[in-house]
Amino acid sequence: MSTKIQNNYELQVTSYAFFASLVQESPITIRPEDVPQMYAVCFNDQCPLFRQFRIVRLAWGFRTLFADVQKKDYDRLRSKVIFHFSSESNFWRYNCGYYKLTPEQQETILDIFRQHGYDPTTRRLSFTQITTNYP
Repeated sequence: MSTKIQNNYELQVTSYAFFASLVQESPITIRPEDVPQMYAVCFNDQCPLFRQFRIVRLAWGFRTLFADVQKKDYDRLRSKVIFHFSSESNFWRYNCGYYKLTPEQQETILDIFRQHGYDPTTRRLSFTQITTNYP
């Protein structure tokens, strides 16, 4: 057994023995001073890496958005949406579904249409595909 593998094995055995000794107490209580510095353990729900799972409504595709747009507004709206994504290649990535629009981005796109008089409540303005997923 090489030295590197042996040291790794010893570290695993040592860490297992350390936490096994903590678990032997009846109610499991781990104090911050009991945890070695190399382990990431957060107390009092204050971990900066914690992310709560939530379901998000993601959308992509602009075909149905631009379907009811008048010809005089089409070029201006399309250029503003492309400007929002910083480039035409990003616009096409969102249009084809390689990238998904977050709810905040969806509202921003719909706000661009509202500025030109296309209200999503009165017209059938929606994205081509909508799915729910974890972010």
